[in-house]
Amino acid sequence: MGVFIEGSITLPGREILAFGECGKGTPVLMLHGNPGDRNDWAGPAKLLAERGFRCLSVDRPGHGMSSPLPAEPGRAADAYAELLRSSGGGKAIVAGYSMGAHFALDLAQRHRDLVSGVCLVAPYLMPRDENERPSGLPGLLEIPVLRAILGLALPMFAGGKIRLHLETTFRPAAVATALVDDLAGRFSTFASLEAMFRDKNIFLDTYRKVVEGMATLTCPVLMITGAEDAISGTASAEAVGKAIPGVLSHVVDGGGHALPWTHASLVADRIAGRSA
Repeated sequence: MGVFIEGSITLPGREILAFGECGKGTPVLMLHGNPGDRNDWAGPAKLLAERGFRCLSVDRPGHGMSSPLPAEPGRAADAYAELLRSSGGGKAIVAGYSMGAHFALDLAQRHRDLVSGVCLVAPYLMPRDENERPSGLPGLLEIPVLRAILGLALPMFAGGKIRLHLETTFRPAAVATALVDDLAGRFSTFASLEAMFRDKNIFLDTYRKVVEGMATLTCPVLMITGAEDAISGTASAEAVGKAIPGVLSHVVDGGGHALPWTHASLVADRIAGRSA
């Protein structure tokens, strides 16, 4: 049996926002990375549910069972706000993993009345190459004939790159081949790849504004990073420390980027301790 009970809400534009829920108590909204889905957070969520927290782990727009949203700044944040309002649990801790940390901060800046605190886990808030530009692929997918061709071609060619990304994500931890196989299979589907490109484009268009807006946050911010993170590097953590002098920062010795998997207990402990 899985960790989560499945749920969903219908947004004003008739899109579906799917999520998994477990536990009762203080609400924690969990946002996964890119690529990813609600199960990125399964380990910490199970432990938090046992400690009096109600975890809502979202399939971010276009990922998992959620519908895509128009690629407009703030649309995802508004969707998460709609979920928090409909859940009726009051203010929530918002936890974002990897690129999910970007969207957690965007939500906290746009809907301050719904957020009691923010937890950034292995945050990816700045591109490794500041000259990187948005991809033209999502635009090409609007053309039916190209969408049909790329719908077949992309999954065929992306599998190897996704596996390499996953191996880098888990480094330096040893990871079971079965887990990599499972994740690579889920994240190499056409729907997941399309969502990944759309996510990256929105991120590249908005990350500067979100990073600049961190200094305006008044809620508590917790950051957990791996000392050997080969995906995020150090730039994102340095930006958080500079913008939020009061951030509670924890560096995991020997930790890589995949902290919700490799250090689920530590992540849950830090979130639970920060909310006390």
